[in-house]
Amino acid sequence: MGRTRYAWREVYVSALRECDPKTRIALIKKATVALERRYAEWGDTPGTPAELKAIREAIFDLQNLLREKQASRRASSRG
Repeated sequence: MGRTRYAWREVYVSALRECDPKTRIALIKKATVALERRYAEWGDTPGTPAELKAIREAIFDLQNLLREKQASRRASSRG
């Protein structure tokens, strides 16, 4: 049994896998927009509980990526 495909998932996974910091930030922004768009559609086209769980996990992961970026920026400025 494979993973269900969600339109927002591809850009989200790309953001997680990206190593270049500038590209990663751009992909995080793009993934955030895709997740916000899906959330806005939810009332007209509700998803499954599994998708809602995946969205919550994706948001959590993206927030952690941004925190890591901010922490590394602070550390390098002290350097």
